[in-house]
Amino acid sequence: MKKIKLDEQNEKVIIQRSKGGRDRAVYYDRFPEEFQKVKEYKEVLDKALNEKPFSEIRKQYYRDLRKACKRAGEVYRGSHSFRFEWAQERYEVISQLPREEQEQYYRKILEERGKSEKDIEKALENAREKDAVAEYVISEELGHSRLDISRHYLRIKAK
Repeated sequence: MKKIKLDEQNEKVIIQRSKGGRDRAVYYDRFPEEFQKVKEYKEVLDKALNEKPFSEIRKQYYRDLRKACKRAGEVYRGSHSFRFEWAQERYEVISQLPREEQEQYYRKILEERGKSEKDIEKALENAREKDAVAEYVISEELGHSRLDISRHYLRIKAK
């Protein structure tokens, strides 16, 4: 959350210097309620960052997460499982969009990454052949460019 920048006009979240040092984006133009939640969470974080350094916030976060797991009787595994959860929930939403909308969404992501039209068409054709457009969208949103890694998050076996 510390690295995110909000583009309110386009209802987009930009994660700066993410995986591999590149920026990535998550679009919420079709999901305004979720974008509103992200805005609220970002405001809370920004306020906290004005009061304490990030290192203190991070330390307290992991302490609190450990306590919560203990109270819930869950095994503490850090916060990476939240990334899995987010990917799976996001996939459920994206995969329910009509195929044409999934492809438009994927195209938008690739265009923003600066891919050429030829590369975009090749990527779309590849996604269509594998019947995995929504999976490729999640792959990009996670900051991965490899479908096998995203399928690990989504717990989907190769088709």
